[in-house]
Amino acid sequence: MKKIKLLISLFSFLLIFSASFIRAHTPQYFAEPDTAYISNAVIDILRHNGAIWFATDDGLNFSYDGGQTWLYYDETNGLVSSSVSAMFSIPVSADTTAPNRIWVATNHNENISGTIFGISDGVSYSDDNGFTWNQINFEAPPNDIENVWGGDRQIYDITGHYDSNNLSFDNWMFFTAFGGGFLASKDGGMSWRRIFPSVVDSLQFYNSTTPSLRNRYFSCVVDTSHGDSMFVWAGTAAGFFEYVFIEQDEKPVTKEVTDITLCNNCGTGDSNFVYIGGKNGLTRFNKTTRSFDSKFDSTSGLPDNYITALLDKDGILFAGTASTFIDSQSTGLAISDDYGESFNTVTFGGGFLGLGRLITDFAVINDRIYMAVQEAGLFVSDDDGTSWQHIFVDSTETTTNNRRNVIQALHAVADTLYVGTDSGMVNLYLSPTGTIDSLRNYVFDESSVATPASTKIIDIEVQRFNDSVDIIWTVNIPSDNAPVAATKVIGRSDDRGVTYEVRDFNANNYDIAAIGDTLLVAGDYGVYYTDVGFFQFDEVPDLFDVLEVSGSTVTDDYSTDIVHTIDVFGDTVAMGSENGFALSYNRGLTFNITRINLDTLSPDIVINYTNDISGIDGNFIPALDVQYGTSDSVGRVWASVRPAFGGLPGISASYLDSAITYYYLIDTTVTPPDTTIIDSVKSQIRLWSPVHDDFAWNFAFAGDTVYAATNDGLLWGISDSLIFSLNYTWNVLDFKDSLGYDLLLPGTPVYAVDVDDNYIWVGTDDRTIRVDRGTSEATALYVIDSETPADEVYAFPVPFSHVQNNQLEFHFVVEEQANITLEIYDFAMNLVDRVIDNEPFDPGIYPTAGYGRRTWDGLNGKGDEVAVGVYYFKMEYSTGEVRWGKLAVIP
Repeated sequence: MKKIKLLISLFSFLLIFSASFIRAHTPQYFAEPDTAYISNAVIDILRHNGAIWFATDDGLNFSYDGGQTWLYYDETNGLVSSSVSAMFSIPVSADTTAPNRIWVATNHNENISGTIFGISDGVSYSDDNGFTWNQINFEAPPNDIENVWGGDRQIYDITGHYDSNNLSFDNWMFFTAFGGGFLASKDGGMSWRRIFPSVVDSLQFYNSTTPSLRNRYFSCVVDTSHGDSMFVWAGTAAGFFEYVFIEQDEKPVTKEVTDITLCNNCGTGDSNFVYIGGKNGLTRFNKTTRSFDSKFDSTSGLPDNYITALLDKDGILFAGTASTFIDSQSTGLAISDDYGESFNTVTFGGGFLGLGRLITDFAVINDRIYMAVQEAGLFVSDDDGTSWQHIFVDSTETTTNNRRNVIQALHAVADTLYVGTDSGMVNLYLSPTGTIDSLRNYVFDESSVATPASTKIIDIEVQRFNDSVDIIWTVNIPSDNAPVAATKVIGRSDDRGVTYEVRDFNANNYDIAAIGDTLLVAGDYGVYYTDVGFFQFDEVPDLFDVLEVSGSTVTDDYSTDIVHTIDVFGDTVAMGSENGFALSYNRGLTFNITRINLDTLSPDIVINYTNDISGIDGNFIPALDVQYGTSDSVGRVWASVRPAFGGLPGISASYLDSAITYYYLIDTTVTPPDTTIIDSVKSQIRLWSPVHDDFAWNFAFAGDTVYAATNDGLLWGISDSLIFSLNYTWNVLDFKDSLGYDLLLPGTPVYAVDVDDNYIWVGTDDRTIRVDRGTSEATALYVIDSETPADEVYAFPVPFSHVQNNQLEFHFVVEEQANITLEIYDFAMNLVDRVIDNEPFDPGIYPTAGYGRRTWDGLNGKGDEVAVGVYYFKMEYSTGEVRWGKLAVIP
């Protein structure tokens, strides 16, 4: 059996062969199936399109009539190669009448320098029940993946999930290649990518000639019992991993965060919402439940995914939007009165649409909302956004030639509206009714030789120390017509805008915010701060350093993130960067950081379970499966474990603590100048319990009953609850035919099991057993071929006991029709009894159901119990063959 050979190789640590000897690969194979039952050794069993399918070393066997007749495919009639190591069936359409697709992993043997190696030929699929096979080419686009074909890369498990109602995970596939890693596809298997639990594992795989135990995968299963999230369990030689893929609308959707706003006491109960906008959509974070809800398509009412500015006013959310594809093109203002669940779009008769009209900022004075709309100008609404009025900052010239009417930034203090324009800084002093009483403007000198500045203001912050002392800070960039000498600067005024001094940062800065006496500056170099009120800035320890993997390549080293936005709301400080956002609820003392994962094939959470965890005894995982209970319960995960280096064999099952805890995706606590990382997850942490002391090759389930294919036979057990109870009583399933005879020797290893409505199908390396679930009657399926030794005869159970056993049976093979005589002799070769006396037998493997059953009851020809000792039996065929066997009798 392939799996046994693999384990022996693992324990000897000999699986280091990595040469890529592969067969010539043809995209498609067309053939009709042949009719025969081809193999007694079945390692996997699958129900597919109304048939039962067997995976064997000799090809695929399948039957549409419950095993009465059989069809097969091998390398002579369609398969790439005959040795099948894994199978999987998955829908490909929401049409329930359409056939499922069957996937198979195949292998062939190569004699390399006198040693036989198993060579993986990857995976193939068929949409027409095997008439046409399509092999995936891993060495050509869109894959271009090395180390899938070749030696030491056999694929031992395939899994997937199809859900037409969940577009995030509507057609995903996974497979485990023992020397080739863990591969995933989100387009139904047409394109694949290798995924890793960590960057370290990725580097080890690609930089080493031998995969580590963590990169040697053997088993996998998809768990769909977690609502909209998909859990994938993958077993390796160093424990198993829980990969969690969260649906797009239940996690943050944008790395390039452009703005953040806060709404306290929004929604039901004591919900506190943080809204995070960026280039890929809008995310609402509930600080109370620590959950995310994202909007990133037109179904939410957003006119586009690019969020340029955000404001929450008394529970009403305002969002400026822009085209994702056309730079600087506004798509209007989106307003939500249900906390971001849905939006209505305001375009002001087209005035908020088009190039150069991005909504860049908001401010509120006396219940009036002011909005900066670049070249469209400054707008105000006194009815929560229902209607808007255009305000000219400088009415002397109302065209866009007057760059003082091109508005980029706003900041409100009491009755003063600070306005950042393309032509400097303007202070608007407003009457109680909102009209402009007076104004002051300051134009930065872009032509100054000594201190060249920039006059376009893209952000403003007013730092208040007391009623009479304000410091105005500005972020300046060169205007469209600025000379080359003009630089990007931070402006500072301590006389309320009469005069300004500037500091050249020599980098892009995007936002500034003040908390008490500390000013924070966000830009290309991360976050800087000063707490002395002057230009003495220090760097905040980088909050967003991240090492990421894209596909098979490490794409970014530890480096400073670009920080786009920073805002302060009471004691809450919020920052948004290229890679995520940070929130502090204690005035910046510590930050919780969420790093955004937009790579849908990269798991959002990874948890490693090893034998260091209570309830898991071994690290090598031959089998994983999920048992589903009621529709609202979480599935129970079953793990078969074996020792890799240390540990014990066994079967472990998961259960949940009654107190289920949810966590952040990733939390990082930052205390300047030291950084401490605390990793936690948004997941239901599994607890584990060993439920049996032998490992399993496969699992199957029928309601509350679990079946485990083990070296001791087929085990079955029932628990009273799939959620909390692990009180299993295990039994070994007997395989008795219609006459009550056993069809398998006790202790015969079972490698495969599957359960359908009518039968339990059981695969061994000697024969396959079909058990009728209604009558419990078993039937044996077998074939005589070159792998069945003609001289393999034996008696069972041995040793035979007069006290414990009622009868002894004989296993033998008949290659061609013959009369047979079976006689038993004592140690002195005296005839003791004749069990079969010159009776005719057809070709076959005996005993079999209802025919050829010949037993010995331990009595001699006179009816007396024979003495304890060693006995011999002789099988004589009319064809001239004679075969001998030995047995023992004990008290």
